[in-house]
Amino acid sequence: MSKVDLSVDYCGVKMKSPIIAASATTTHDPIACKMAADAGAGGVVLKTLFAKEAAAAYNYARPRFTLLNWNPTGKGKAAKYPDSFTLYSIEQSTVFPYDKFEWYINKTKELVGENVAVIASIMGGVEKGWEEQCEIIQGSKADMCELNFSCPHAAEVEEHIGTAVGSVPEVAEKIVKLVRKKLDIPIIPKMTPQAGNVAAIAKMCERAGANAVVIHNRLMGLMIDIDKARPIEWGCYSGFGGPFMLPLSLRWIAKAREAGVKIPISATNGYWNWQDPIRAIMVGADNVQTCTAIMVKGFEEITNWLREMERWMEEKGYTSINDFKGIALKNIIPGDEIEREVPIMAGGTSSKIAVVDTDKCSLCGWCQKVCFHEAMSMDDYPAVDEEKCEACGLCASVCPEGAITIQKK
Repeated sequence: MSKVDLSVDYCGVKMKSPIIAASATTTHDPIACKMAADAGAGGVVLKTLFAKEAAAAYNYARPRFTLLNWNPTGKGKAAKYPDSFTLYSIEQSTVFPYDKFEWYINKTKELVGENVAVIASIMGGVEKGWEEQCEIIQGSKADMCELNFSCPHAAEVEEHIGTAVGSVPEVAEKIVKLVRKKLDIPIIPKMTPQAGNVAAIAKMCERAGANAVVIHNRLMGLMIDIDKARPIEWGCYSGFGGPFMLPLSLRWIAKAREAGVKIPISATNGYWNWQDPIRAIMVGADNVQTCTAIMVKGFEEITNWLREMERWMEEKGYTSINDFKGIALKNIIPGDEIEREVPIMAGGTSSKIAVVDTDKCSLCGWCQKVCFHEAMSMDDYPAVDEEKCEACGLCASVCPEGAITIQKK
């Protein structure tokens, strides 16, 4: 029997695991939420109740999802997922209107049980809208409530919602204080990466009475079809995210902890493989939300993550999530303190050099193309000029065979 305990505490609510199904089409109704819980999710965040002023958001474009740079290898059941791609989409509000939203919450709670947190999500627009939505939540069985300050494309249907709130510190603070007075349950603002300083806004939300923060939602972007000279698919600015967002999420979680944020942090955006939640926890996250991984791989990906996390924890000797929470923070070095050397062109020398394993080399010549210091030449095999090599690492990164390493001289 495993000695590993994957359960976590989130704002006083015990969850059976640190993985939460984020607010998305994967939690669009109580049945979907139950599927997430059955797969091992410790919490589910319901689809956001949009402000009444954003009426257009209650109707959906068809299609509304597309994957950019989606290049799986292999075919059929043997296909392997790519390491990175972009989820480009325009889905917005829950389909449940104001008079049905409480049923959505309560039915979900009935189906998922007491060991799974049911987290409502609201986005009220003007102050009155937030107050009206709080009345719905206050009478429900929600364990806590996210405040959506971050939907990347919400402002396309109503200018006073989504990132329009999360990008302006004073507005975010005002709404947190308003909701804090209206709700007895924990309230959790969801940050936007489109804010100037996510950590500073998270700290402000903490001071205003937030019980936790989510770091962070996706971005708003645009992709153009060059043959049609118009935006792809539905034609407007859209939300985009994917595995490539992970370093940004990790950065802002770490920065929030460095800024003194003490309340729980729920990580989201960019979490694609089982190692990614571990990375988030190591920089101070309390739990991890996932949307895209479930959307593309199915609910069983939650089960896969938890199985692999449990195996990894056993190997490392960890018995609880708290054992490795925040342990990477002390190892983050300020940029002016990293090991540096004088560049060769400035009269310095390099203590390291690129080394080519000729047994692995396929003679593709890619390393020479990307060597902008003219240190790599191609004869029978790549040859490195020790006097010119800056050991910058680019050749080692692009080599398709893994034939180049950076080593000490």
